[in-house]
Amino acid sequence: MGPTDVPLAVWIGISALFGLVIGSFLNVVIHRWPRGESIVFPGSHCGSCDAPVRPYDNIPVVSYLLLGGKCRSCGQSFSVRYPAVELLTGVLFAMACVVDGPSLKLVFDCLFIAMVIPLVFIDADVRLLPSAITVPGLAFAFVSALVVPKLVGMSPKIGGGGFALGLGASPDWYVSLVNAAAGATLGGGLLFVLGVAYEVVRKREGMGLGDVSMMCFVGAYLGWELTLLTILLASIVGSVVGVAAARGRRIDEFQVPFGVFLGIGAIISLLAGTRILAWYLGLMN
Repeated sequence: MGPTDVPLAVWIGISALFGLVIGSFLNVVIHRWPRGESIVFPGSHCGSCDAPVRPYDNIPVVSYLLLGGKCRSCGQSFSVRYPAVELLTGVLFAMACVVDGPSLKLVFDCLFIAMVIPLVFIDADVRLLPSAITVPGLAFAFVSALVVPKLVGMSPKIGGGGFALGLGASPDWYVSLVNAAAGATLGGGLLFVLGVAYEVVRKREGMGLGDVSMMCFVGAYLGWELTLLTILLASIVGSVVGVAAARGRRIDEFQVPFGVFLGIGAIISLLAGTRILAWYLGLMN
């Protein structure tokens, strides 16, 4: 009995459970990494009374609900973000399984999601995109491109981007690496140019190098076409949220952590990017 003999619904459930567990670990990363603390030691504990969280009180989502969102020892409330991150990770892992099915691609896509989520929440908290995630993420993206070729926007077939570049006779893994390099260059390069242009015109920093580093990582994983879609989606979502949050203040004076929206755009592009592009091209035709 192989993986394909197991009903997809079972794989989706397994993916969701793994996501809940990984989400619990991501909460540790999100909380401790910006503070320069170890993500391994000490174990999970209450930030108010330092009481260790027992294994039976550390079941993702369930323990939070059973405890009413409070520490068993001192009664201090825990942030609702903890179960939210766990639930979000579980849902996204399940959605990735729906898209990929039981495959090696699913493993890499879930790892990509698990890297993007802490970037989003850390940037939202302290406006920081740790290079300790983005730089290894870039290496991970190239390994992924080599193991599971990604040819979106770079197909070596006649009419594809790879064929236009003279890669029609090249193996898929090589075309995939070219796509990863193009995505990293386009993603990081475009944000760098926009940041410099904004600083020249507005006389203040508009795009940090953390955003550039993040888009090098995201671009290398998604490829050049989905990278453009990621930046477009991030700009649209960021503009809508920025206008809503400004509440009468001048929008150009209201700063929002762009890494949050880049992460949202990246995950949407990962899970639905090819469908969005197909829909758009259908409208154009």
